[in-house]
Amino acid sequence: DGGRFAVGVSAKDNEFGDNAGAVYVYEHTAAGWELDARVVTPDLGYGASFGRAVALDGDRMIVSSGVPTALSMAGTVHAFERTSLRRWVEVDRFQAPTPLAFDFFGESLALEDGRALVSARLGDGALTTAVYVYAFTRSGVEIRQALPQAVPPGAHVLNNSAMDLGSGFAIVGESLHGANVGTEASFVDVYRVAPARGRVGTVKSR
Repeated sequence: DGGRFAVGVSAKDNEFGDNAGAVYVYEHTAAGWELDARVVTPDLGYGASFGRAVALDGDRMIVSSGVPTALSMAGTVHAFERTSLRRWVEVDRFQAPTPLAFDFFGESLALEDGRALVSARLGDGALTTAVYVYAFTRSGVEIRQALPQAVPPGAHVLNNSAMDLGSGFAIVGESLHGANVGTEASFVDVYRVAPARGRVGTVKSR
């Protein structure tokens, strides 16, 4: 984003344990790209996979991890803001509205203008996926809506696809499913952002 980018290294071994993970933020200077910050959280542990997905927008960043919870592989998203002292501070963390084991919540992330898109697989063996819309507020990060299901009912979902968010629209790649395992084409869903309400999905095309 501009003169800054962030890299997640989810398999990084460090003082928190093997595969605890970390995020590295780089800034563009007169000398080129230089490391500006290493971002972690103090409660990381073995296999946390912090940095599995990262999205950056100015002084805000969201990072997904497998930080242990009561539900295996449910997934957690961490929200950070950059302070005037050039430190990244965790301001919130959250899971899916109804967490399920093997949700892999946050497998794909996008962030723009205070809005975030977060994907989930909807549990172990589920036949569908979901994308949730969140917004940064003064009290933290709050959910705004769930996008309409992109994958046809009964389709065999293998994994989440990439997505991105612009100032006026969002694009979501449909996960690989039964309809396109063979010769059928994959799809990209395009949603229009409604600025007045901060919602996504007033228009969808494929």
